[in-house]
Amino acid sequence: VENYNDPENSFLDSVLENRKGLPLTLSVLYILVAQRLGLHLEPIGIPGHFLVGCFEDDAPFYLDPFERGRFYTPQGLRDRIENANIEPELGHLAPASIRETLARCCRNLVNHYTLSGQLNMASLFRSFLSEFQETYDKQMKG
Repeated sequence: VENYNDPENSFLDSVLENRKGLPLTLSVLYILVAQRLGLHLEPIGIPGHFLVGCFEDDAPFYLDPFERGRFYTPQGLRDRIENANIEPELGHLAPASIRETLARCCRNLVNHYTLSGQLNMASLFRSFLSEFQETYDKQMKG
């Protein structure tokens, strides 16, 4: 990605056209293509990065679309997290929910639009985050 903070790197249509995107967007693309092929990949949100995991067999593995599909074993992913000076937690290796994935995408867009001075767009995506949280809270209460 030439400009990591360009909001266009978060939108699937732009990623497909430019063939460049953020780790989260590329991961979503991997998941969608895998579904079309009858495979099941899960979104994985580790601190500061996003990738996909496959848990269908006895030997789970991870792929990093941002690193051209780099393969990780669970231990390899733990090592990557430790190398970033972060204490690995079991939750780092588990699938992220749709809500978590959407919220992370919106947080990225809030940051990117804020950095580019597009405060109205940042505010829009901040409102989406609030809506996600309100909806989640209502669902949790029953």
